Amino acid sequence: MGPSPATVPLGCYAIETEPYGAPLVVAEVPGPTYPRGGILYTVDHQPLISQGPRGNIVINPDDARGLELRHASPACCGATPTGGLNQLCACGTLVATLCSDCCLPYELHLSPDRVRAIPA
Repeated sequence: MGPSPATVPLGCYAIETEPYGAPLVVAEVPGPTYPRGGILYTVDHQPLISQGPRGNIVINPDDARGLELRHASPACCGATPTGGLNQLCACGTLVATLCSDCCLPYELHLSPDRVRAIPA
């Protein structure tokens, strides 16, 4: 089926204020594992929530250039953010987390600790 519609329009960005990506921990109160996403469970059917970083720069994955998918947690149609950073920059550094599976929002989370904006 392919990815869901992108959550961020081309040429735009957003700042993720909620935890996103790995690590995932067992939730005391069930809720979405990720912002705008569904609920993931352990093999014992306990709900998981993200304790990943906040402040990610979220862009449309189609705006990214020169990144290579690495270490992605596979799903039926694409990558999930459960394994954390999965996008490799040409410099050899993991810099972002791609979410491209059909059951989750289509978005790319750039790590604010690993990328920076520069004038064109």
